[in-house]
Amino acid sequence: MKPLLSITIPTYNRPNNLKGLYLKFLSKISYKFDYEIEIIICDNSDSDCAAINKEVFKNSKVKYMKNQSNIGYSGNLIRCLKEAKGEYVWVVSDDDTVDLEAFNRFMGWLKNKDTRDVDAIMLPFQNGESRLNQRQVINTFKEWRSSKSGIQLHQMVKNSLNIPFILFSSVIVKNDCVKSHNILDSVQNKFLNNDFIQIPLFSELIGKHGWVEFYTESLQQYQPPKYVRFAMFRMVKSLEEVLRHMTSFFSLSEMEYESIYLQGCYRRWMRWLIQDRVGVLKVKDAKEVRWLLIRKWWFMHFNNLINTRLFLLNIMPVFLLKKIYKLKKI
Repeated sequence: MKPLLSITIPTYNRPNNLKGLYLKFLSKISYKFDYEIEIIICDNSDSDCAAINKEVFKNSKVKYMKNQSNIGYSGNLIRCLKEAKGEYVWVVSDDDTVDLEAFNRFMGWLKNKDTRDVDAIMLPFQNGESRLNQRQVINTFKEWRSSKSGIQLHQMVKNSLNIPFILFSSVIVKNDCVKSHNILDSVQNKFLNNDFIQIPLFSELIGKHGWVEFYTESLQQYQPPKYVRFAMFRMVKSLEEVLRHMTSFFSLSEMEYESIYLQGCYRRWMRWLIQDRVGVLKVKDAKEVRWLLIRKWWFMHFNNLINTRLFLLNIMPVFLLKKIYKLKKI
């Protein structure tokens, strides 16, 4: 009997994070739900970190697998998905905080819901940064400009002019193993070294006309890091490659592509670079990427006031930028 849900965790050199996730969440659900879930960990870690991880899981129900070599983020993600045997598969980051009681309620919902026509379940999550002493819940159906909790994937994109799944742990995908493995191989061949492989990957798995159901309660809390994890120059190139692919996949116009690029990518990157210059965030390749994005503003003729403001702040001398940043958060 195959499990209802596979929870997969790709990990690399973060044994403390992984152990915390196990003690607070994975160890508890592995016994409570027994055959209804499986937990798979694919480990890219160095030998020292892998030894610590192996010791944590040696007497558990967790299926722990150490890769023979570091197969990279995209390769590890693909392996996680290929190992999953459940009806649905959920990829969880090793630094996620998951609410145990909320997950218990979700499993009750999943077991009792007719999901035969549901290709994916979108999960809202809490942003770790609070506003007015309240956690911000994001990734809801209203945020995707849907009037109801169920919608086709292509309509989500058309309504919001945004590309989903940048935070890949916010979606649970139906696991049709035969179909899925063909898609996994195809996407892996095209985006092997791409830092954002999860975007085309999950979109292809769900399908352009796949049905997406939104769950109403957040299960996870995401804490934004104080540094940008990937080298940013590579990140920009990776996401531009993915967005071009997704423009074709969703049959988007050039104007729609530009809107997604400016609102979903360019502004975020420019804000990161401002934060790097004032010393509140660490960004790899910051100087190189800053001039790349400044040139893009010039040659792409962005006429949006917000992007123009971010452009001007990024060419401003650092001492002046720090004064402005102190007066008002950018």
